[in-house]
Amino acid sequence: MILLGIVSSGLASIVIGKGRLVIESVKEPAPGAPPGHGILMGEDEVVVIKGKEWDVNAITKGRFVFETDFEQDYKKGDIPKHHAIGVCSLLLLVQLLLQLLLIPQGSLFGQLMFLASLGVSWVYNSYLCSLEKEKLQAGILFETLGNPEMLRFRTSSRTSMAVFVCLLLFHGVRRSFSEEDWLHRLEILRTCIPNDTAAWRRWREKVVEQMLNIDDRSETLAYLAENKEDQVLPDLDKALLTVLLDDARTVFREYLHFRAKLPADSSYQR
Repeated sequence: MILLGIVSSGLASIVIGKGRLVIESVKEPAPGAPPGHGILMGEDEVVVIKGKEWDVNAITKGRFVFETDFEQDYKKGDIPKHHAIGVCSLLLLVQLLLQLLLIPQGSLFGQLMFLASLGVSWVYNSYLCSLEKEKLQAGILFETLGNPEMLRFRTSSRTSMAVFVCLLLFHGVRRSFSEEDWLHRLEILRTCIPNDTAAWRRWREKVVEQMLNIDDRSETLAYLAENKEDQVLPDLDKALLTVLLDDARTVFREYLHFRAKLPADSSYQR
């Protein structure tokens, strides 16, 4: 029985060991598809994804698939799909049934040896289960994407995060002053912070206007300054707007100082 277990488990390990875990995604995006820039929202973190449509699809639409070398034979029509895995499963099933029938009839020494081999297998399987599968999957994802560059930033508040996310998302993207471009930025800010009071609406409008009129000088943040239109707001809203605009100005200054070090948008180059 121990020999049968060695053979069946060994064959199963060989077949499974020849397989590989890959990411299956949309193979070819539609011709002329725009860049797949976007954001993934979390409770305390936001991931800004910038890249070509295929790369972003691997993250948002991809799934992990286990492929074996026998897939090629299946595609050629030589053998049924997963034929080798099915044979190994049958061997393991036969082993289980024989163990139930023969082990109780064996000698004490044979039963002890069987229990010892069972214990070793349990320890080995426990070790395999203890591996961090998230880390392995992340490694496969990064390898599939060609080890993309990652940058991590920490902001002081969610307001600052919303402004910085929007700036990063449109970094290197050709600007236009169309209504659609204006609404895209406004929607991103609203997604990050859905508050819909008068102060927040006014803040979003000012931030978007500043994004569309940004230049290389941190002193010229005229669109983030309070004006006469803001004075009609209630006192509490005016106080809130002052704080929000201060946060936005800080983020813009940091972005202008740092943006030369940000990777260029290469989405249109391939």
